[in-house]
Amino acid sequence: MKGSEILLTAAQPRGVFLEGLLAANQTPYPGSAMMIVAGAALVNGEPTWTPYAPSADGDPRLAAILLPDSLQGQLYSTAYASPGASAGGRVFLYCPLAGEYMNIAVAPQVGTGSANAYTIGERLIPSHSTAPGQFIQTTTSSVQAWFMSMEHYDATADAVGWLFSQKQF
Repeated sequence: MKGSEILLTAAQPRGVFLEGLLAANQTPYPGSAMMIVAGAALVNGEPTWTPYAPSADGDPRLAAILLPDSLQGQLYSTAYASPGASAGGRVFLYCPLAGEYMNIAVAPQVGTGSANAYTIGERLIPSHSTAPGQFIQTTTSSVQAWFMSMEHYDATADAVGWLFSQKQF
């Protein structure tokens, strides 16, 4: 991780900032990929967001990365609070352009054993199952990588981590 922010672009960010509502019973970490809940009606013109969880890892979606809730004084490492049985918590997102730098949430190695090791140049896609919205390594060139690792990082077992990375497409 570089610094203490999710969005690291040195110059004025050129991507798009978005807001919306958090889906019910979700507690995503900043730096996670998010997607709009299909079929959910807009509330005051804004969509409901949930952690990225389509049918497969890397399935193309809008690259919307969750930012910390700075209006509540939250840090990059503070998960959003679940709004409970009904949606309604406010979320803040950023859609980076290719080349922009961000700290993204990486999925932990589950269980005992060695932790995931991320190296410089590692291609990363969001996970759809074990850690929805958190990023994992891709081993196939047939999937378009969302980000590329810009640092070496040994992930801690059973704990989310943040990785300095660059948006790829």
